[in-house]
Amino acid sequence: MYKRQLLHTVLRAQGRPLLIHTDEAGARIWLTVRSDCPVDADAVAAELADAALPVRVALGSVRPGLDGFRRSTRAAARAKALALAAGPTAPRAVAFARVAPVALLVDEPRELADFVSDTLGDLAVDDPRNEILRETLRVFLATNRSYAATADHLMVHRNTVHYRVQRAVDHYRLDLDANAFDLHFALNVCRWHGGKVLRSKGK
Repeated sequence: MYKRQLLHTVLRAQGRPLLIHTDEAGARIWLTVRSDCPVDADAVAAELADAALPVRVALGSVRPGLDGFRRSTRAAARAKALALAAGPTAPRAVAFARVAPVALLVDEPRELADFVSDTLGDLAVDDPRNEILRETLRVFLATNRSYAATADHLMVHRNTVHYRVQRAVDHYRLDLDANAFDLHFALNVCRWHGGKVLRSKGK
């Protein structure tokens, strides 16, 4: 009940929400939200944390009419599937609009694994060191190659970011200028799909 009220307030919804329990631990909630009111997953996550609610939320898109109702439901389901695939490292709230390119490919793990391997080479090997390098490079590209912004996001020293980026680029022979889009996309795929698209050592 409290979660429904919280979402209603944060998303500035109108009217009464519709709630359907899907199982003992899950529920779907539909809210009437204005099209000019953005679905802010970060704000939702912050409110859930402040309220100490042990829940995770997948948010669909704001769409009008009955068809929009169905499309928003499918979008939320894809965001949920992606969050579950990412495991405990996934954010507390995931908005489909923010992860749409990766979420739309959630049903194609083999093709995604091939793309990741072709793009990242041995950086796609599943081990803790590579995971740190991948996440640092992902945030670095997402912040327009800002060492300071990446350091703030990861809560590490700027020199640490510089070392990790150079290590990833030099050791795995990555070209950030010629292949930035594919690299960033592949790193996002790794962020959300994890072991499903990574290679085991020795393969």
